[in-house]
Amino acid sequence: QFSAIHNNCSGKHAFMVAVAARHGWPMDYRPPEHPLQQAILRQVTGWTGVTSRLGIDGCGVPTFCLPLSAIAQAWAALATAMGGHLPGDRLGPVGRAMARHPDLTSGTERLDESVVRLCQVPMAAKIGAQGLFCMALPDRQMGIAVKVLSGCSDALPTAIAATLGHVAADVWQEPPAWRFREVRNVVGHLVGLYCDAAEPGW
Repeated sequence: QFSAIHNNCSGKHAFMVAVAARHGWPMDYRPPEHPLQQAILRQVTGWTGVTSRLGIDGCGVPTFCLPLSAIAQAWAALATAMGGHLPGDRLGPVGRAMARHPDLTSGTERLDESVVRLCQVPMAAKIGAQGLFCMALPDRQMGIAVKVLSGCSDALPTAIAATLGHVAADVWQEPPAWRFREVRNVVGHLVGLYCDAAEPGW
């Protein structure tokens, strides 16, 4: 039977459990005032230059309310670290692992995995909730944040292709074919299609 441990945020929660246990902190790591959450908030503030307001994510831990420019700045920090331009920084290996193994932070045959694999230089990318998509290009020390205002992620493939075509056209090209999945209503009728990744093989 599926349970909370099968949530798509389970890796993040496993990390939080491990850190709380290592430091001897309370094992209910979810409250915003927990030492772990406060440490994460300080790190996010350092990367973005903004003290975030906090909300509660669907998986039960704090999430951050930030301007899009601040999110892009954080991903630029990741790109800079990936390129080895921050000596002693522990963020670079994380970003490089994301670039080498995008399926581990995305899943297989998903949009963020496809975008990374279509890039001809190292890239880390991650889809977020409510139509957010972030990318780090270490060769350019560039962070990119794309947001669909409505929160609907269906427009992301087009928005990502347009953005990368504008800022990184020499290293990324939109695939000849995006994969479309059927959308059916509650009685099973086909009501539309949505794009979620590049066609396998591209």
